[in-house]
Amino acid sequence: MTDDDREAAFQHQLDRTATYFDAVRENGDVPWFDDPEHLARLEPSFPGISDHPGIEARRMVFTGRYTRPEPPEGLQRDPRKPQHLEELPV
Repeated sequence: MTDDDREAAFQHQLDRTATYFDAVRENGDVPWFDDPEHLARLEPSFPGISDHPGIEARRMVFTGRYTRPEPPEGLQRDPRKPQHLEELPV
């Protein structure tokens, strides 16, 4: 997926959820992306999100699905070559 595709998908998601978040505001509540307490709880998963409320917070969460974290230390990537076994000399 290209950056343009991701941005188009994000804009589509904004359009689809606009009426929902308008209703949230009309009922006197605050959407999660404008709530500093909620953003603070997301900080461990999305560092810096508290500094970017609003649309940028939504963008950080949305684009987070397109990033792959580094594998945990010691994870065996190829089951045919376990890392804990040394290769024997021929």
